[in-house]
Amino acid sequence: MSRNESVYRRREQDGHTNGTDGAGWLEGGIGFATKCWTGQHAPAVVGLLVLMERVGILSPHQQAMLADQSHPAVLGGGRPVGHLEAPS
Repeated sequence: MSRNESVYRRREQDGHTNGTDGAGWLEGGIGFATKCWTGQHAPAVVGLLVLMERVGILSPHQQAMLADQSHPAVLGGGRPVGHLEAPS
């Protein structure tokens, strides 16, 4: 399902909300929020994008454009050793 409606995204950056991310699908009336308890931002973004994919908000083109954020590289010794992925 491809949707062209607007999505509003907000990342909190104060000392109490590290590792959180949120987005709202304005026309659908749905809001999403994710939190990584370690305070890392990348896992929260992955969770947010997985939620949006599963609901059907992101088109295949949008998913391809966000691939670097939805599967960020995991570094070991400063070099990529894998990718972060959400369980299916």
